[in-house]
Amino acid sequence: MKITKKSIASVVINTTELKATPQQIDRLNKGREKAHNIFRHLSPIQTAFLISGVVHEDCDLAFNQFVRNPNRIKSKIKKQAKCLYLNN
Repeated sequence: MKITKKSIASVVINTTELKATPQQIDRLNKGREKAHNIFRHLSPIQTAFLISGVVHEDCDLAFNQFVRNPNRIKSKIKKQAKCLYLNN
């Protein structure tokens, strides 16, 4: 079944093919059961897609943007150090 979700990470609409029935999707949308219990046959990545709409590319983008950017890390450390210094 084709599932379309809006990613909470990139706000892009993603579509993927998953082994799911309309009844399972209804159970998920009602919110009474956890996705991990309904879709035991899916991988954690596929289940995460059903919950948040996030796909592998979103994770790569976020990882590259926030973790691998040394300037962002240095500026964050400087800001934290400055806050600690001013608070003492």
